[in-house]
This record gives sequence, C-alpha cells and structure tokens, in this order.
Amino acid sequence: MGRTLIASGGISQGQVTRVKLRLGPEMDRMQNIFVTATPLAHADASDVVRSVGFHGTWATTYGIMSLRQDAKGAVSGVYWYGRGEIEGNIEINHDESAVVMRFDWSQTQNISGIGSRSQGRGVFVLAAGYEVFFGYWYRLGDPSSTQLWSGTRLSRDIVTNILAGGEFSQTFGLSQHPLARIVDPGTL
Repeated sequence: MGRTLIASGGISQGQVTRVKLRLGPEMDRMQNIFVTATPLAHADASDVVRSVGFHGTWATTYGIMSLRQDAKGAVSGVYWYGRGEIEGNIEINHDESAVVMRFDWSQTQNISGIGSRSQGRGVFVLAAGYEVFFGYWYRLGDPSSTQLWSGTRLSRDIVTNILAGGEFSQTFGLSQHPLARIVDPGTL
C-alpha cells in the first residue's frame, strides 16, 4: 500500500517549494523511481531537470540529440548527425549508481552528405547526480566498429534560446531536424 508524503524541495526566489509524492512498496521499479524523482527534480532545479534518465536535449559527440523518455523507461528521439534516430530503454544499475540506456540507432545522410546510411546499437551510462553521459555505439553486425559517444544535457535557458531562434540556434547548426524535435527539459 502506498502513502503520500509532502516534502520540501529547493528554494526558488526565497520560497521553499513543496512537493507531493506518492510512495509505493516497489520503489526500485523504473516507473516508481521516475514518478518520485521528477517532482523533486523540478522543485530543486528549475533550470536543468535532474531527474532519472535521459529526457531532454544534449550536446553530444555527434551533434545535438533530443530524447523523450516515458515513465516506463522507453526513450526515443533524434540526433542531428546524419539525420539520426534513436530508440531505447533505460534501466537502473544500483551497483554503479547509474542509469543505463541501451538503444538502437539509424541514420541517413544529411543534407550536406555528412553521415552514412547505417544502423546499429549502443549504450549510454549516466552517473547519478550528473548531467553528462558516456557511452559507445557500433554498426549492426559489426561490434568491432565500436566508437565512443558522450554528451552533456543542455540547460533549460539554452533550449529556450534555441527554440526562440536565438544565438544558440546558430551555434549548434540545427539544420538536419526541425526545431520542433528539440526537447525542453522542463516538459515531462
């Protein structure tokens, strides 16, 4: 049987934010962790969502990557190199205090001929409390083609600037996917 808990979050403009949480008996399940961590993350840091998982927009080795994550740990999104698309699932690695995303990727060449028509698999690891992931990818059927892939989550103010057509929208070279594919980290 679950119970409701009122907790104090962070201080925003001198005000303590109150968060209502529902705690259940299976707190180690992804859905329960996500539902508990998300309101606390929003209460503590409105600029960057420090929640469980990969939801948001990232500056990565292969350009901007925008990912949407649901409460069950399914992740989907795009990355701008080669007009890439990505689908995966996350799990909690309790021993390493990390969130691990295993994914499939596919891409076509982009407008400038960058990238290749290819597909494969990969793994990202996001250590608890950090906004940086490290991982790798490889081409389907060729695990020896492994390459490193890392990234850092963009803060909400940068994402807002990109969506408004500000200076960051030019800095990141966002011509391969429409701006509508950018994920605001504040939307869960």
